Amino acid sequence: MSLPRAVALVPAVLGVLLVTGCAGGAVAEEAALRTKAPEPAAEALAEQTVAEACLLLQSGAMEFVALGQQEDAFTAAMADPAGHAAKFESADAAFAAAVDQVSHAEVLVPAESTSEAMHGLAVFLRGAIDDPASADPNAVGPFLDDLYAGLGGISEVCS
Repeated sequence: MSLPRAVALVPAVLGVLLVTGCAGGAVAEEAALRTKAPEPAAEALAEQTVAEACLLLQSGAMEFVALGQQEDAFTAAMADPAGHAAKFESADAAFAAAVDQVSHAEVLVPAESTSEAMHGLAVFLRGAIDDPASADPNAVGPFLDDLYAGLGGISEVCS
């Protein structure tokens, strides 16, 4: 896969996986929980639910979703690779901030793994744009593998 194609396609894939993975049963469970009025003492002691953690991740992924919803993300990445990488870095930071708010252990494990993979990919892409002569387009594969594995874990927990 070429480097520009990876830059253009990753946000679309991430957005779809995070939104669909986080929009399953956990969101329905959260909506049902919101209709109940918890007791103040119980609310203060309650741990973060899977649904709450997944909603945080879904919210944190919105910049990736926006990148993936561009009419022609590949053309945009080719026209302005540095600008596209900057947007990817911003989306990476937003997702990392969402992961920092997750306290549910079952959700936190794949969320942290995904965030680390996203960050690694963002650093790789920035390096490739800053020094294209030394960029190895084949090196993007392991980053994508780690990212898809993390997203698969989030999808399993959040569905």
